[in-house]
Amino acid sequence: MEVKAKMKDAANAVAASKIEAKQIAAKVEELAKKASKQLRIDGFRQGKVPTAVVLKRYGKQLEGDAKQELLKDMIDQSLKILKKKQEEILSEPVFSKFDEKEGDIDVEIEISFRPEVSVEGYEELIPKFSSPRVTQKEIDEKVAEFLQMIAPLSKTNKKILAKDDFAKFDFEGFVDGKPFDGGKAQDYVLQIGSNQFIPGFEDGMIGLRVGEERDVAVKFPENYGAKNLAGKDAIFKVKLHEIQAKKPAKELGEEPTVVATYKGSELVGIHYHPIYDYFDTPERRAEGGAPGPNGWSIIAADYVTTTDGTGLVHQAPAFGEDDMWTCMEYGIGVVLPVDEGGVFTSEVSDYEGMQIFDANRYVVADLREQGGPIARRAPEIRAVLVREKSYVHSYPHCWRCRKPLMYKAVSSWFVRVTEIRDRMVELNQEITWTPSHTKDGIFGKWLEGARDWSISRNRFWGAPIPVWVSDDPAYPRTDVYGSIAELEADFGVKVTDFHRPFIDSLTRPNPDDPTGKSTMRRISDVFDCWFESGSMPFAQVHYPFENQEWFENHYPGDFIVEYIGQTRGWFYTLHVLATALFDRPAFRSCVSHGIVLGDDGLKMSKSLRNYPDVAEVFNKYGSDAMRWFLMSSPVVRGGNLIVKEESIRDTVRQVLLPIWNTYYFFTLYAGACNKGEGYEASRIDLSSPEAVAALAQMDRYLLAHTRTLAEDVRGALDGYDVAGACEAIRDYLDVLTNWYVRTQRQRFWDEDGAAFDTLYRALVTLMELAAPLLPLLSEEIWRGLTGGESVHLVDFPVIDEAVDAPELVAAMDEVRSIVSAAHALRKTHQLRVRQPLASLLVVSENFAALEPFADLIASEVNVKSVVFSAPQDSGLSVRTELALNPRAFDPAVRKLTSQLFKAQKSGEWEVVDGKCRFASVELDGAPLVLTGDMFSVSTSVDAAEGQVADVLASGTFVVLDTELTPELEAEGYARDVVRAVQDERKNAGLHIADRIDLSLTVPSEHVADVETWRDMIAAETLALSLTVEAGDKLAVSVVKH
Repeated sequence: MEVKAKMKDAANAVAASKIEAKQIAAKVEELAKKASKQLRIDGFRQGKVPTAVVLKRYGKQLEGDAKQELLKDMIDQSLKILKKKQEEILSEPVFSKFDEKEGDIDVEIEISFRPEVSVEGYEELIPKFSSPRVTQKEIDEKVAEFLQMIAPLSKTNKKILAKDDFAKFDFEGFVDGKPFDGGKAQDYVLQIGSNQFIPGFEDGMIGLRVGEERDVAVKFPENYGAKNLAGKDAIFKVKLHEIQAKKPAKELGEEPTVVATYKGSELVGIHYHPIYDYFDTPERRAEGGAPGPNGWSIIAADYVTTTDGTGLVHQAPAFGEDDMWTCMEYGIGVVLPVDEGGVFTSEVSDYEGMQIFDANRYVVADLREQGGPIARRAPEIRAVLVREKSYVHSYPHCWRCRKPLMYKAVSSWFVRVTEIRDRMVELNQEITWTPSHTKDGIFGKWLEGARDWSISRNRFWGAPIPVWVSDDPAYPRTDVYGSIAELEADFGVKVTDFHRPFIDSLTRPNPDDPTGKSTMRRISDVFDCWFESGSMPFAQVHYPFENQEWFENHYPGDFIVEYIGQTRGWFYTLHVLATALFDRPAFRSCVSHGIVLGDDGLKMSKSLRNYPDVAEVFNKYGSDAMRWFLMSSPVVRGGNLIVKEESIRDTVRQVLLPIWNTYYFFTLYAGACNKGEGYEASRIDLSSPEAVAALAQMDRYLLAHTRTLAEDVRGALDGYDVAGACEAIRDYLDVLTNWYVRTQRQRFWDEDGAAFDTLYRALVTLMELAAPLLPLLSEEIWRGLTGGESVHLVDFPVIDEAVDAPELVAAMDEVRSIVSAAHALRKTHQLRVRQPLASLLVVSENFAALEPFADLIASEVNVKSVVFSAPQDSGLSVRTELALNPRAFDPAVRKLTSQLFKAQKSGEWEVVDGKCRFASVELDGAPLVLTGDMFSVSTSVDAAEGQVADVLASGTFVVLDTELTPELEAEGYARDVVRAVQDERKNAGLHIADRIDLSLTVPSEHVADVETWRDMIAAETLALSLTVEAGDKLAVSVVKH
């Protein structure tokens, strides 16, 4: 297109162009081709929709979009001609001409730019000062500030201690129930909030009444100067004597008289004289006037506190959201003496024409000097300026020009949400939320407090609001249109474009004006984009004008997902419109995830690059690692997530590699079967009780866990608990890799077909369950196992209940816990697993169910014998200890802290159903009960010398014999040799079935040990020959036989 543009003056330009019909058609064709690759239309695959079909269905919308893009192109070309940049444009371009004839459009626009201002010679304008000039006012202010700093303290009439008060009190500190040096003082004075005391102490005193005693719980910092107190919990007994304050500043005199003291609630309803007389008229004070009869009165609002001020806040409903809602509650009307430019109107005659920020100094001057509008008020009601001072506080600024903004009430169109609010709350109960607390928490609370929704915006770009009004107030009329047909019927033209400026050209004579002079014109506002987003379910299918049957069968939607902030955004607007239009929810289930943050805990930023490079993560770890990391994290349960590369790397190490290694183990051993011919595993018929019963215990245990996994993953995914499904798979991997494969390795070496078939069935099922979570890894392994087309084309697995074995699973899970506890004891006491020990004692109420697994436990723990016993027959003493956490106590409980410590030491407590009950300590006439993290209980066993013990969560405890005999040490060394040989086999690249000739060089003191266990070493390492010679240190030589 040809564009002509020129500057009219230094700050304004005009541009003109003719957009030809063929250009519009070409642009429509381009947009249609682009849309055809993205649209989903019944009967066509995504990306394969013919352009002709797109044009037939969406031609009108595409034509509008094409015109919009060509207009943007015209503006861009104009800027190039004028050698201007986008950011230099002062406001939106104005169309001075827009004629559409025979498909062509003649356009002329006016563009305003920021004027260029020359500052040459500015140096001459700067006055020169020989010395600094300080006004008397500044001197007085600084003197007053210093006087306030050194002002003496005096007793006040306050009864309750608050932040910034000075407290006079006694205190005594206790650690572990005992006083400590330097922890006691009387008549101590401290300003609350000065952070001069131990962290948490001053906060713990807030709310204390004069004469009241309180126990304040604190924790000394780890780096506290007194090492005997560092890091310890302490209780301070505190008694408050009085609340003090510095004498008032001299504005009220050196010794001002306090006439009376009131609570804020006692002042509510009192009227006062306004500072100015501008709106203080009978008409303004009357019912229906603004501000009305309740104006200039003291009202209550729960958002006003004494934290940052006096507790008195001026309310101006036209200039603040909180002010507006508070005043609306009391029927106080809006007074708006400021125009759109932030300039005072004639209603404020003394400051008329002044910008609000510029007027500040004149307003303060009139107050200080009692002049201007202040002088018009009677002396007995005239306002007096007590103090003039600047305060630093948060204030909104324009993100573009960085100038302060003005809060100001503007006329807007609203949805009357308050009329349907109760129904919205009711319909919310039909929605399944993840996390569940969102329903009655952040979303439910937002609905309960929902206010009328402003849906109009004062912008050019956007969906125009279809409302036409008369341009003559003498003949008012408002038309709201709901369809194309209604528009075409009233305006007599075919409507194909609904965007500005095209839609604004639709005008017609006002039918209610008998003179025929007034015109119906569209209002200038456009819809809030959130109104459009809330209309998505029906607007996307052009309901109700088309697709009525489809919409009724697909609404409400089954599922929606977005971040937690949409509880006040998209989720909310969908719910409002669904309630108003259809009296039902817009969706059945909703996952509201948290916020993904950068590796520094802040919002992700392209400029800061505070997150791992996605392409690099994919190349290094694979997209499945990133996918699992996100879906297994707290973010899908509403929490926030910090993205760090090491966390993604942990996913590979803890999830992806264990799965791949198990698959590799299976293929390696299956391939080595039958002298290298291989073994082809088959699916076990798990619907046959006989086939299941014929399996080994460990096979049945694994398959029972596999069935539980299938049920748990299906249940979690059906409930949109993605993280729960990931957690179930990760727990199962521990059973599969760290238990089944490790304990059954010999069976695979022995070519046990049942073991291969069991592992095959478990792996195939695991891949089918993990397919939605690890699509690439599961596809590779599943196809390698089955030879099928794709894991994503098979049904979700269901395993017959014939594999259920609850008693076996319970017993084996306990066996795993016993083995894990024994390994932990070895690690704690630096006893390597390869070192055999004499015995392990297992003490359990259910020891009979564990006895069949004695050999398995002995093998895993590497002990010579496992002994089982009932608790009463073990001869061991068990101690249960209670620890209190005063920092978690409620204020009422905190007062009883010293009594609780006394009861703790005397053993006057019991734990029942996870709660700790103190019979000798009462609260509100009943025994005190602690819950949650207010306490913790630990159990220990008093083992004999040469033994170590641990207690399981189930109450079972294990006792490991740690004494080593020369025979045990010799076997331990032999097993270390086996490990060294296996490492050397691996380094030599030998296959697991390769036989070797083995030569060992062993320190002389261990030669006898190796000779004693010669046969075991040869068998474990597949050595057909073994030579041993003495040397300085262990050396291994392997040669393939």
